[in-house]
This record gives sequence, structure tokens and C-alpha cells, in this order.
Amino acid sequence: MMTSPLIPYLDNPLTDLFKDQLKDKILNQIFSYRTNIYFESLWNELQTEKTTGKETEQVNLLLDKIVKSKNGPDMIFETYRKVAFGASKNIGPRMIGILLAPILKEERISTEDEDLIFSVAEELTDTELLGFTKHFEKTKQLHSDDFNDGIPVPFYRENLEQTVGRSFFRPNINLAKKKLGSFVGKLANIGILLEDIIENEQPQADPLTGIPGASGTIAIEYSLMIDPKHQRIVDLINRAIGPTTKGTGEAL
Repeated sequence: MMTSPLIPYLDNPLTDLFKDQLKDKILNQIFSYRTNIYFESLWNELQTEKTTGKETEQVNLLLDKIVKSKNGPDMIFETYRKVAFGASKNIGPRMIGILLAPILKEERISTEDEDLIFSVAEELTDTELLGFTKHFEKTKQLHSDDFNDGIPVPFYRENLEQTVGRSFFRPNINLAKKKLGSFVGKLANIGILLEDIIENEQPQADPLTGIPGASGTIAIEYSLMIDPKHQRIVDLINRAIGPTTKGTGEAL
């Protein structure tokens, strides 16, 4: 019978002490910090009366309503999980709390668009959220006419030229990630940024052999498109930016 080499360590009292200290000094503090931000923003959005002297009664009424609702407990659990294991320390937890409040009030599940926003808040770091917001505003200014008409606009665009007959390089999202940052790849995976490639071949006869189409160029326009409806994400990020994140993207 084979015995796991980990068993002596699992049975060691020092291992238990080490585990408990790690949980208390690191994991619990990280979870507590993020979830406190989440609960605070959620409560601020949920409460309808302030400084009435009946705050405890108001909390109990809200809790009772959430617990008894069809979707409330599941939405609380799912968003809590996103906060606890998310990449963001400050902005993401606030975004999730703010976005969750009207869903709980309306006693419904999140929409497809809201699920996208939850994913952005969960998967991007504070720095990436700020980077996305900054470049979104630049994109909005550059393509204001189409943006205001609700037409998807290029969040990133690269024009390349290839020579026919030579090794062909197909542009990809790595170009944008190098120039703008890691948030580009995450937003593409979530479905916020969509790739668009346009190729325009201009064949020519080879000057030496005279074979048609053996020479010439291929003009490639590589774009990452974004729908103006995602302004809602940027608005939510701006609401969630607090004094510990503005300008730095990190907790103080």
C-alpha cells in the first residue's frame, strides 16, 4: 500500500499552526478587506433612509427581503465569490456592490450585460480598470460621431502591409496588449473587445518571371472594436473609484 509523502506533514501540529497563522494573517485579512468594501457599497446603494434612528430595523427588513426572495441568496453568494477571489482590491468590489443593489431591489437575476460587467469587475486589477477607463475616453473623443450614434468604434487599430509570396504575419491581439496593457486581453476574453481583420490584396505580376499575382502587397487593417453601450462599465468604474485608488490603482 502506497503512502503519500505529505501525510507526516499533515499530521504535524506545526503544520496546523502554520496553516492557521497563514489563514489569520494573510487570507482572512485579504478577504475581509475586499468583502468589507463590497458590503459597504452594497448597503449604501440599498438603503433608502439615512440617519432616521431606525437603521437596525431597516437592515433587518432588507435582510428578510433578500433571504426570502427567489434569486437574492444566489446573487449574494455568486457576487461574494467574485469579490473574494477577484483581481481587484478596491474598484472591483465597489463596482460589484453598486451593480448588485438594483438587482436585489428588483428581485431578479442579472442580465447578460450585467454579467459582463461583473466579469470585468472580477477579472481586472485596479490598475487595469483605470487603464481601460483612460483609453475608453480617448476612443470616445476620437470617434465621437459614430460613438454618439451607437456604432461600434475601434478601441485599437493597426495597419500593416505584407508582401505576397513571403512569410505571412497575421496580426493578433498581442500587438494591442504590448501597446495598451494586459487589460486588452482580458476584455477580449470577456467579450467587451471584438477582433476585426480586413485584408486588401493588391497582386502584381512577378517582375522576373512575369507570373500574374506572384508579387504585390496585402494591406491588413487589424482592429479591436468596442460597442458604445459599454460606457456603462466606465461610468460604474468612475463611481467606484475612491480616495485609495484614484490615480494609483492600488490600496494605500
